[in-house]
Amino acid sequence: MNSIKNLALLGSWLLVIQSDSAEIADGNAQISAEINHSAVVITTTRRLAGAIDSLTWNGVEFINSTDHGRQLQSACSFDNTPQAGAETYNPTEAGSRRDGAGTNSTSRLLEISTTQNHLYTRTQMAFWLQPDERSAGQLARNTRALSDYVLTKDVTIGYKQ
Repeated sequence: MNSIKNLALLGSWLLVIQSDSAEIADGNAQISAEINHSAVVITTTRRLAGAIDSLTWNGVEFINSTDHGRQLQSACSFDNTPQAGAETYNPTEAGSRRDGAGTNSTSRLLEISTTQNHLYTRTQMAFWLQPDERSAGQLARNTRALSDYVLTKDVTIGYKQ
């Protein structure tokens, strides 16, 4: 009886581990397609929760990915009333300002899939500011680092593909 109880506990623990690991996808991916005899290459990284870290074409890189705010990414800016400060309620795909040039993102990549020229991601966006930070003198309006906003991104390189 005791071994059955232990097996049941182990089964529950494994389900929890599987559930937690399913929430965090690996964001390292690359897609490409040839346009005008040169490859367009789009790269995403784990450190940016699947946001586009690099876009190159004809040997030129067009994305500066120094910190978590420079990517080809989506960001929302809510509560733009005259009383609201800049970026005080601002979910972003790549992560928070505090993430800086670090190796991790406060945003959470939930899903990523690719084919040769197609990228699909689902990301739970982090707020640009942490609850205790300020922008233009205004305190962040969010009370958590991770927002409830989930971004779905669908990118295809090429026309009519």
